[in-house]
Amino acid sequence: MTFLDLLAFKHLSITDLSKKSGVANSTVNDIAHGRYDLIDCSGRILQAPATALKIKIEDLLALEKEEAATLLPSFLKYD
Repeated sequence: MTFLDLLAFKHLSITDLSKKSGVANSTVNDIAHGRYDLIDCSGRILQAPATALKIKIEDLLALEKEEAATLLPSFLKYD
C-alpha cells in the first residue's frame, strides 16, 4: 500500500490530511507523490500525519514508496 492508497482508504485528500495534521500541503503532496522520502522526514512531520491517520509511525514508514513522475526510467539513468 502506498501513501496515496492509504489516503484513499481513509477517505482523505492531501489537503484534508494537511489540515488535520498541520503539515504544509506542499510537504504532504511531495510525500504522497514520492518526491520526498518519509525516512528523511523529521519526527514532527512523521508524528502529525500518523496521528491524523490514526496509525503508528512504523506503519507510515512501512508504506511502499510512490514512484515520482520525475524519476527517469532505469535505461536512461547513468552512474
